[in-house]
Amino acid sequence: MSKKFKTKSMIDKGLNYTDNDSIKNYNHPYEPYHIQMLLMDHIYKLLDNDEQHSKIGIFESPTGTGKTLSLICSTMTWLRNNKKKALSSSTESITASLNNHPDDEDTEPEWVKQSYKDDILNEKINNFKILEDSINKFEKTISNGHSSSAVFNSLNETQNLGIVKKRKLQHIDIQISKDESDTNEDNQFILDNNAVEDTSKTKIQLEIQTLLSKLDDKNNNNNNITNNLQQPIQILYASRTHSQLQQFSSQLTLLEHNKTKFPSSIFPVSKEKIKYLPLGSRKQLCINPKVTKLNNTELINEACKNLIQSHDCVYYENIDNLPMEAIFNEIIDIEDLNELGRKYKSCPYYFNRHIINLAEIITLPYQLLLMESARESLNIHLKNSIIIIDEAHNLIDTIMAVNKSVVNLSDLAICISSLKLYLAKFKKKLNASNRVNLLILIKFLNNLCKFIVKNFKINKQVNPNDILQYENSDKINFHDLLAFIKATKLPYKLQSYIMEQDKSQQQINKGTPLLFKISKFLQSLTNPSVEGVFYFSGENQLEYMLLEPSEIFKSITENCFKLILCGGTMEPMNEFKEKLFPYVPPEKIMTFSCDHVISDNNLQVFIEKDSAVNDINRSIFEFTFGKRNDFKMLESLGTYLLNLFKVIPDGVVLFCPSYQFLQTLMDFWQKCPNDHFFKLNQLKKIYSESFTKTNTSDSPLNKYQERILIDRKPAALFAVVGGKLSEGINFQDNLARAVIMIGLPYPNIFQSDMVIQREHIMNKYSDNKKLAITETKNYLDNICMRAVNQSVGRSIRHVNDYSCIYLLDKRYNNPNIKNKLSGWVKKRIVTDNYQYKNLSLQEYDDKIINSTRKFFFQKKLE
Repeated sequence: MSKKFKTKSMIDKGLNYTDNDSIKNYNHPYEPYHIQMLLMDHIYKLLDNDEQHSKIGIFESPTGTGKTLSLICSTMTWLRNNKKKALSSSTESITASLNNHPDDEDTEPEWVKQSYKDDILNEKINNFKILEDSINKFEKTISNGHSSSAVFNSLNETQNLGIVKKRKLQHIDIQISKDESDTNEDNQFILDNNAVEDTSKTKIQLEIQTLLSKLDDKNNNNNNITNNLQQPIQILYASRTHSQLQQFSSQLTLLEHNKTKFPSSIFPVSKEKIKYLPLGSRKQLCINPKVTKLNNTELINEACKNLIQSHDCVYYENIDNLPMEAIFNEIIDIEDLNELGRKYKSCPYYFNRHIINLAEIITLPYQLLLMESARESLNIHLKNSIIIIDEAHNLIDTIMAVNKSVVNLSDLAICISSLKLYLAKFKKKLNASNRVNLLILIKFLNNLCKFIVKNFKINKQVNPNDILQYENSDKINFHDLLAFIKATKLPYKLQSYIMEQDKSQQQINKGTPLLFKISKFLQSLTNPSVEGVFYFSGENQLEYMLLEPSEIFKSITENCFKLILCGGTMEPMNEFKEKLFPYVPPEKIMTFSCDHVISDNNLQVFIEKDSAVNDINRSIFEFTFGKRNDFKMLESLGTYLLNLFKVIPDGVVLFCPSYQFLQTLMDFWQKCPNDHFFKLNQLKKIYSESFTKTNTSDSPLNKYQERILIDRKPAALFAVVGGKLSEGINFQDNLARAVIMIGLPYPNIFQSDMVIQREHIMNKYSDNKKLAITETKNYLDNICMRAVNQSVGRSIRHVNDYSCIYLLDKRYNNPNIKNKLSGWVKKRIVTDNYQYKNLSLQEYDDKIINSTRKFFFQKKLE
């Protein structure tokens, strides 16, 4: 990086570079934009800091600024630059633990100890060289036309590293445990009578397992220090959607195609391959038709485990068929991994678990990172991991959703009926313990129904002990009951049986099977977080909600090496500090917000006039909940949009606060005497987002895109903030020459979860009522402005894109609101200019129209 990139922004953020510090090569495939260099500098600095300075980074990089490449290039460069150092550190810890053994005498000279350390380190580095050679050999042989299976059979080096797992024990289990007399079709639905006690293995099985375990332990002890390959640092990249993870892998592929070379950490290897592994759920990676036909996450998980336990999954038994080199030879995504599994008839889900320790970069969905059980299942280790959570504006909501559980009367009634049907069918085949546990479960669910009926009051908070003690339920050992449900796979067996009984009910596959939902609720009930609350909501519904996500997220924060939260719209950033890291001093959290790559004259932002006085022909826009049906304001809005539509070319995207308001707006315009809908539709064909789902080909979005991109005619798309069109869709170029925000999208404060959250904040600050009111308002403002930033961020998608943003509500002038806008939007507010001060409402509107006309006229000339 040249000196021209050393800016005041760096100094303000505490980077304090010397000239040598600032000359870094992040191996970016292109000439990076100035803001990309700033972002990569901050990320690298965070990784270089010790924990005394900062461990957490919160970074905002607007969509279209090359955020993904900046994340990859900065973290991979740092990883490769520090890999050998990390290996050396792990060697130090190993030798230290050996030297500190109480039975050893510290009699060896220092040079002997140092030589021993060097030998261990060199052995580790050599193992990584063997791994690299093995991958390169695979690549060369494939390129010479040999089949990949032939290549795999010729690779002996990786066998010596313990990468391929032996499975002899499981084949022994197959021969011994298979019950040939088990021919009854209904047996697949019967609970394992020995599951809880775990006494199903015969004496000879246990003896064989013990013997093989001892042999395995001996080999592991011999090879533990030198031959157990583990990347000393790993990058875990998590995002919310499958498409976002796909984009990440495509950017890695771009680096490979551009022959980007990150520094090699293995001497004398000059080019070290990026070892990338995409993780997914069983639903994404399972290739067994018996399992995938279930089309439900919970059922797929249990069906998979059931087949493995009974040794009936050929793909799992053939797991060693899939060569590790095929995974790391090139950048692959989830679909590629799935295809490799099918090609080798080998399970990609479980194979991932075997080779995860070899990967440098790992991608995974949010849920797999946030759930401790999922991390354990996939062998994900947080220690020495750089965790990147992209699109992190969704993180708090996702944590809340993952930890939420709910039951209602109708679900409970169906579940009780199903359990009774199941018990009547199989009671003679179940042992006494399983029959008793089923009866206990039915009794408790009946008690829970009675509790809801007797105590239901909307938004009423419930003490979990009141539920557990109702109708003598306190005599039930709920931990044993949950252990029974899990060990016997009752939810899966029950759902499978009910589905088999009524195959005509296709809808039974949809949604979460009831006993899975009820089991999750039971877990919340028996082990509630002090940061959570039970309350009544909806129609006869009992819900558990997490109020403070920081404790749940704390295990990730404390156990990882570094944590990076990044997104295109991270404002207001203080919410992340307060909600996720209240125990971390603010100075130990690095924050940085990028400007956009566009020039200042590619975007103009206009805010409604801050005035208390309506004009004779125009109402001030203030779309509060109480004023949304103000017909004069809706009529003024129609007239205002007519004037804008005349000067804005191509496509305009308009966001409304709710579906209800959008419907009110459309109904009014179609019926009003001024015929606004007809006039607007004449200028730009109107398409409106619907609350109900439609086929892709018939969707308003699809028709809107066709109108602009194919027919090349102007159009307007009315959408809802928080709806299907406000996030994840690129309205670039002509699809959004303007984005118009109508009102402020505050949440419904009378909704049950909002009522509970507001009560929680008021109780939290009960000693200071004024502060409690301020914090409650701040909480609602944050929800609102995060949604606004996400919506207006749709407008600019690349360096040459241009657009106008209109914030049509006087409340946007409130400093508490305006300061929560994304920095790149806030700095381009035109109406803050002195030229707009002291104008009448009509003059103010005219100036905005003229400025808009001039803006697009200038763009037409460029």
